[in-house]
Amino acid sequence: MYQFTVDTPFQEIYDIPEVKPFIPYFIGRNGSPVSMPGTMTLREQNRPDPNRDIYAQCDGVNYLLERIFRGEKVLYDVYTPEEIAVEPSKVSVKLLYFGVEEAGKPFVMLCPGGGYNSVCTVIEGLSTAQEFNGLGYPVFILNYRVGYQDLLPDPIDDVAAALRYIFANAEEFGVSTDHYAVGGFSAGGHLAAEWGTDNLGYAQYGLPKPGALFLVYPVIDLLIRKGREAAMDRYYGGHTPEILSKYCVNQHLWEGYPPSFLVHCKDDTGVPPRNSIAVSEGLNGLGIPNELLLGEYGGHGFGSGRSTAVEGWTARAAAFWEAQMG
Repeated sequence: MYQFTVDTPFQEIYDIPEVKPFIPYFIGRNGSPVSMPGTMTLREQNRPDPNRDIYAQCDGVNYLLERIFRGEKVLYDVYTPEEIAVEPSKVSVKLLYFGVEEAGKPFVMLCPGGGYNSVCTVIEGLSTAQEFNGLGYPVFILNYRVGYQDLLPDPIDDVAAALRYIFANAEEFGVSTDHYAVGGFSAGGHLAAEWGTDNLGYAQYGLPKPGALFLVYPVIDLLIRKGREAAMDRYYGGHTPEILSKYCVNQHLWEGYPPSFLVHCKDDTGVPPRNSIAVSEGLNGLGIPNELLLGEYGGHGFGSGRSTAVEGWTARAAAFWEAQMG
């Protein structure tokens, strides 16, 4: 059985015919791969961010390869050819599906981060999907639209479209649509958090309320993100309070917000932990169940959390989710 290692050049798996359709979605931007040239290894890719456990990432890649080599269908288009013809950017919106043996289980849909400039499935999605599968839950990983001017709210539309696709094909996937969960990391955490809001969330799309949200070092309060004005101008259409308030999750918590499990580390300099604290405090004020796991160390971008103070967060999140199911 082929085994990818932390020192395997990515080109080695890029050259495998069965893997080629997945290459744009390891770390991707609108159907194109980024940040992972063929000569690079996981060890080299990780040097700027040593808090990210390369062995967890490696396990996640091998988990995907195992599914591919077994002949499982993993990659799904979210939008129809007709929808893509009208809006070509939708061609890159995909779901990666990791099922479990027991049919009828509620699913988790994960939204990896990447600053709304890319979708970092290798870093945050694959190993987390593997862990939730190990806990008995099917997982979808969403590759949503990123990286262009006035991006928002297109990724939120992609969340809605992906969920509609899953609901419509739940029997084929063998999943229950009751108590579904949406999780996300960093910018993907902002996307998942938006799904619960009163102005941009599930209710606006006429879709069922999630059983839980898993928000992992999520971007929440855009008004405290100093030094990110250029990105805000590009993705949110501006950086004034009047524009950004629409996308400040903490300003749009309401009585219909889903129960939420939040994960953050105190040494996160990319997205300060006060973002998660703001959500927890707001939900406490509304009487909505939530749990905040605040670790001493782990930095930003740790994904499934291996080798950090929040290692095993997926099991705690699943226990929280199960408690909400009654």
